[in-house]
Formats: sequence, structure tokens, C-alpha cells
Amino acid sequence: MSTKPETGSRWWAEHFHLPVIVGVLVGAVLLKFGSPLTNVRLSPAPLVAQEPCLSAAWTAFNAEDYAAYRRVNRLFAEKLCAFLAPDDIIWIHDYHLFLLGDELRNLSVTAPLGFFLHIPFPPPEVFLALPWYQELTDALCAFDLLGFQTRRDARNFLHFATEETGAELLANDRLKVQDHILKVAAY
Repeated sequence: MSTKPETGSRWWAEHFHLPVIVGVLVGAVLLKFGSPLTNVRLSPAPLVAQEPCLSAAWTAFNAEDYAAYRRVNRLFAEKLCAFLAPDDIIWIHDYHLFLLGDELRNLSVTAPLGFFLHIPFPPPEVFLALPWYQELTDALCAFDLLGFQTRRDARNFLHFATEETGAELLANDRLKVQDHILKVAAY
């Protein structure tokens, strides 16, 4: 028995493209997902070093918000799996979905996964301030390609991954994390 959606859902995906469907899902969950965790705790991480006034907001973490963030990423993974074909390449955007690649891997998705971060990636000492930095890092390392806005952002991630997680830096800005190799680049 197939776990693929009914013909109507497939028609929707083919005519409106999956990014639109995922966008609709984003809109549906933003009521909770637009929580201070994503809007204050993750988004301005790179700004904290330049803006001391943000440091108070940065340090006020809420486990309930993070749990909601995790649930939303899991929901996205579950919904997305229903539309995947064997030859798909999955491209994910921005910090709202840091955990999505890992969630897809947990659901046995083997398709190539790419991720692009539309905000700066902070220096390691700032990222380490997040109570969940290890889970976020592990999730980012589940992707096959990580794209950043600038070379500095890519270097910040490479430095963080090698210094704090024990990832091995390979030629051409590739990282080896356990048995997985991912490419890190600025685009």
C-alpha cells in the first residue's frame, strides 16, 4: 500500500510546486512557530556581538518555545515525505528549518539535502550561547550542502564545526562528520 497522497494532493504538488505547499504549511504553523525562539533567539544571534541591547533577549531561552520549534520541524518532515520521489533533491531555506534535514534523515530519507541560511551565521562563541547548539549543529550536519550568504558565515560554521564538534575539515570546504561528508560554501 502506497503512503503517497491521493491524486488531488499530487495534482496540487505538480501544479503549485512543493515550495508553495511548504509555504502554506509555514503560514499554518506560524501562529505558534513565530515564537520568540525563532524571531529573537535564533535570528539575531549574529547581531548580539554588535548590539549589546539584544543580549538580554538572547539569554532568555524558553524550553517550551524550543519544543514547539522541534515539533514544527518534525511536522514539516512528515508532510514533505508524502510528496518525495526517489530522484528528488531537497533544498531547504533558513533558520526556521534548521532541524528539518535531521528529521528527514530520521524518517529514512536518503535524497540529497541542501540548506541555505538567509541570515549571518554567528561566530562560534555566540552560537555556543544557545542551550541547544549541539542539536542544531548535528541537524545542520545532516545536510549534504550548506549554503551561506558570505564567505565569513561559511568560515564561522566551518570553524565552529571543527573546533566544537570534532568534524574533520577536508579539501574544498567539505566536512566529515562521522561517516557523512557535507559541502559548506557561500553563494
